[in-house]
Amino acid sequence: ALACSLNLAAVRLLQECGGPAALQRLLQACGIHTLTKPANHYGLGLTIGSGEVTLLGLTSAYASLARMGTWLPPRALLSTPAQPPVRIADPVSTWLLADILSDTAARVRTFGTGHTLRLPFQLAVKTGTSSDYRDNWTIGYNARYTVGVWAGNFDGSPMRGVSGITGAGPIF
Repeated sequence: ALACSLNLAAVRLLQECGGPAALQRLLQACGIHTLTKPANHYGLGLTIGSGEVTLLGLTSAYASLARMGTWLPPRALLSTPAQPPVRIADPVSTWLLADILSDTAARVRTFGTGHTLRLPFQLAVKTGTSSDYRDNWTIGYNARYTVGVWAGNFDGSPMRGVSGITGAGPIF
């Protein structure tokens, strides 16, 4: 369900694991500071993107998965001193997520066999699309690199049927 973006499973799992408040705390621990409203404002839809985040914040959160559950604040220059890492997730859980998100065969049900995320190397990849097609993104990672791509209109207007796999995916 995760690899194919079958969102109902993610929403149900969030409900079983503490609801939107638990996820909001985790996302804030990953440095996503744009989720300032109470968790019930976002509801269970938070698990599928009902809260606004920046590309840098989202990519930084995915980099935590690449680091086996350790978050580091992003920094623009390597000469900037690194802050201490923060453990935000269990390494076994993050490994399982990476394994699922790097399984190209698992995406076939939703995306077919010729999708843009079919890469010649192993990489955990996830796409996302806002409900009004205003934003879409693709983020991929391995142990060494994390790359995030956003696609949308700078004025915030919706795109016509462009999803993460068809908009940000080819750019990624």
